[in-house]
Amino acid sequence: MKIEAVEIYGYGKWVDQTFQVADSMQIFYGGNEAGKTTLMSFVHSVLFGFPHRQSAELRYEPKTGSRYGGKLLVQDTRYGRVTIERVKGKASGEVTVFLEDGTAGSDALLNELLYGMDREWYQSIFSFNLDGIQHIDRMTKEKLNRYFLSAGTLGTEQFLKEADRLHTQASKLYKPTGRVPDINKKMKDVEKKGRKVEAAKKKNSQYTELVNDKQRIEQTIRDIREKLNETDRHLSQLRQMAREWSRFEELRTLQQELQRADIEMLPEDGLHQLNHFNTQLEELRTGEIHEQEKIRQYQETYRPSKMLDFYERNEDQFHAMQTELEDIRVKIVTLEQLQEDEEQMKQRLLKEKLRLGLNPIADMPGELTVEERQLISRQAKEAQQLEKQLEETQNRLSLLEYKRQSLSEEIDALENQLWSNKEYEQMEQLSNQRKAGEDSSSAADQTKRTGSLQWMTIAGGVGLFVLSFLLPVPMNWLAIAVGIGLFIGAFSFKKRAASQEKTEPLDASTPYSYEDYIKQTEIRKNWRLKLAQSDEIEQQRREVEQEKEKYQQKKEVVSRQWNQLKEQKQIPDSWTMEETLTKEEDLSSIREDELSLSEKRTQLNDLLSSLQTWKQTLMVFEEDIDLSSSYQDLFQQVKRIFQSVKEEEKRQQEYIARFKEANRELERLIQEIKKIETKKRRLLRAVEAETEEEFRKKYAAREDLKQKRARLELLKSQLEEWLETFEAFRSQEELSEVIQEKEQTMMQLKNEEDEQTNQKIQREVDIRKLEEGGDYAVLLQEYENAKSELQTLVDEWASLKVAAHLIEQTLNYAKKDRLPGTIADAEEYFQELTDGNYTQILLEEDTMRVRHKNRLLYDASELSRGTAEQLYVSLRLAFIKNIADTMELPLLVDDGFVNFDPERKRRMWALLEDISREAQVLYFTFDQEAMEEFQQAGVTVL
Repeated sequence: MKIEAVEIYGYGKWVDQTFQVADSMQIFYGGNEAGKTTLMSFVHSVLFGFPHRQSAELRYEPKTGSRYGGKLLVQDTRYGRVTIERVKGKASGEVTVFLEDGTAGSDALLNELLYGMDREWYQSIFSFNLDGIQHIDRMTKEKLNRYFLSAGTLGTEQFLKEADRLHTQASKLYKPTGRVPDINKKMKDVEKKGRKVEAAKKKNSQYTELVNDKQRIEQTIRDIREKLNETDRHLSQLRQMAREWSRFEELRTLQQELQRADIEMLPEDGLHQLNHFNTQLEELRTGEIHEQEKIRQYQETYRPSKMLDFYERNEDQFHAMQTELEDIRVKIVTLEQLQEDEEQMKQRLLKEKLRLGLNPIADMPGELTVEERQLISRQAKEAQQLEKQLEETQNRLSLLEYKRQSLSEEIDALENQLWSNKEYEQMEQLSNQRKAGEDSSSAADQTKRTGSLQWMTIAGGVGLFVLSFLLPVPMNWLAIAVGIGLFIGAFSFKKRAASQEKTEPLDASTPYSYEDYIKQTEIRKNWRLKLAQSDEIEQQRREVEQEKEKYQQKKEVVSRQWNQLKEQKQIPDSWTMEETLTKEEDLSSIREDELSLSEKRTQLNDLLSSLQTWKQTLMVFEEDIDLSSSYQDLFQQVKRIFQSVKEEEKRQQEYIARFKEANRELERLIQEIKKIETKKRRLLRAVEAETEEEFRKKYAAREDLKQKRARLELLKSQLEEWLETFEAFRSQEELSEVIQEKEQTMMQLKNEEDEQTNQKIQREVDIRKLEEGGDYAVLLQEYENAKSELQTLVDEWASLKVAAHLIEQTLNYAKKDRLPGTIADAEEYFQELTDGNYTQILLEEDTMRVRHKNRLLYDASELSRGTAEQLYVSLRLAFIKNIADTMELPLLVDDGFVNFDPERKRRMWALLEDISREAQVLYFTFDQEAMEEFQQAGVTVL
């Protein structure tokens, strides 16, 4: 989807404003308060709704009372040209979407256009700014993969929310450290009942030996698990050391380099002094060049001009020409007045011709005869009548089309409810069999059995009521309650049997009931009726179209006759018949004005001839004046020549004084330059440097050692708790061997644990066989019931967790693995933006690192703000490139490259221009250089 135009009715400072947008790259340039942020917010609001009044975002409601809202004109690869309009309505506004074929929709259609994306997703992917830099160091492989899952597989966000909901419901059932969830409470209840069962078991001496043996095995299992935990903790430490081994190698390398380094004692402010001397020399030499240029200009100025020299040699001729100037001025004024009159007449004629719809350079239309006027009048009336008849037939066609579409929708709805012919025929056969009474005997038996059972239940209830009068007090109430229960059961059984008879399927081979068959029969009758109505409307539409075609042919005959007359009389194509009859008088007035214009031109030619003769006398000044200028300009230029010659004589004296002053200043600057150069040589000799380059290399080497020392201290602080352990291993291979040994130990301990667990289970089985006794049996039953209830809750919890896991796994299988390609593109962009200083991006499970060209690794949090912003930009653009095949949306870039130096800023712009070949880019900026850089882009100055 690409935006072609932005039309704003009223939004913040923008009222009744339209902006055209380029297909690939569009620049919106303006200073502070120019409206860039407002325009960007408008695009968000039209696509996703106006911000709520309780939202932190501004609503930008107009202050002038204009309509609130506007529309976007977009081009979509799926729907063609689309208009999205949003105006004031409910909280987020009323939106209407118009497709190219005339279809109109609202939020549902807009949601399809936006690939199901909401405002938050769009602003986090396609609305570009640097707010995300605050969290770039928290980005992990799992988070970025889920980011791709939500954005790369369209429409999965609802499934992910459903997975989160299932996780939340599961946590309500069980939490590892919770007390309130049902499973946690039930576990405590089971544990309490288990203790009671154990207490009862101790009273039975027959299984004491088995209990002791079981306890011994449990102690063995606990010892094994303790060893397992200890080994696991040690193994986790060793694996952490393996991950940190590269840092330890870097620390050891830095220590060795610092031990070999020979730091030379250099003055602390040496570089500052050298830069200060260079700055002074640059300023002095600039002043020297400036003074030399002034002296050269004075030398040029001292030379008399050619005009001054010519004036001195032809003074009499100059005076004669000056005397003639006043007469020439009068002629020029007269000429200008005649030209103005001529231009006014031409403009008046042009306006009249344009007002009448005439071509200014074409011949005038010919005069019409009386017969021709009468013919035009008759044709105009006939054309008006035919136009009215065509409009009526079109209205009838539109009404028939509306009826046809409505019937088509009803037919489609009925066809969706139709059974297949095979199913309907089967149901029809079963219905006929039922009507014939083939199963009447079985139904009678069933009814008889149902009635017998009902009367037996009622008789039992009556008997219990009679018996209640003979029984003692506690038992008579029980008999009454049971009797009431039997009455209720009898009536409910009768009602259920009746309902079942009505809705049960006609046959085991079909799921439909007789009631469904009756409904399907009515649907089929209605469907055939609608089809017949549709055929009737189609016939009516063809008849109206034939009538419309007849009127159209008559209209073409009248139009052809009128075109023949226009061509014969040279009447303009835009004139209608009525206009042709009413404009004859205006044509006569135009012919008279053209005659008057011809007389003015004769007077102008006489004056021009006289002034041309005077212009020939000015050939002596052809090098100093522009002979192609107007006469008024020539007159002014000649006057200026006389004035300039006199002024030039006065200026020469002033130039001589300035020349001497410039010479004195030049000598002073040369002496200052010599003094500074002497001080600079002394500074170089003080550190035993022959050249300035050698001097700077010594200070650069000292600065590099400072950075390495700082890096060494940082690594020591990060690896402080591991340093002694690291020293115990001579190489990373030795550490790997120890890790493998620990892993084998873990496997052995787990095998032992499994063996002891099996023995424990066997002892429990033997104990259960010996368990007996009334009290113990009751406690054991309660204990088993509690465990069963706990198992039911655990099953529900497991179902929720498994369902959430299946959703996430299914979505993972549904998406392509875009992460490697994105990281590769991000590395390429990051290397380009940093001029090759960083060569690799490592996205680990719990952190993000980048590799410097010197092979050192840095966390994202260790980068400077400018470099971190470049990392963020690289990841964002690589992400957009790798999801371009699934969604096409415009990229909105807010000018956020303030921390980039000029060279990296130009690289960033080149990267944006490359991205614009795949996705439309709208770039909002106040940077003048951006407008010069994007020469091929569309530019709008706000």
